[in-house]
Amino acid sequence: MRVAGLVLGAGGSKRLGRPKQLLPYGGGTLLGHVVGVARSVVFDQLVVAVGPVREGIDLSGAEVVVNEDYGEGCSSSIKTALDVIDADVMVLDAGRPAGA
Repeated sequence: MRVAGLVLGAGGSKRLGRPKQLLPYGGGTLLGHVVGVARSVVFDQLVVAVGPVREGIDLSGAEVVVNEDYGEGCSSSIKTALDVIDADVMVLDAGRPAGA
């Protein structure tokens, strides 16, 4: 069995009024923290779905997919990422990080 980690980091953060992915967390950002956790799991494939916000985030070691429809919700990021994923999927939401 192959397992892919899919990090959802494309949200628009409408209610917050600024990109949630870039909020400070653990010496970095929320999105950076979740990508780091995903790297530590050593998935067979690591995919990060992003929208327009990704500056300053270390995405090395991950396949990055850009979700142009990020305002449509999490399912649009999952749909976009499935085009490159060739394994079973575990979803990690950068808007709700483990341990935060």
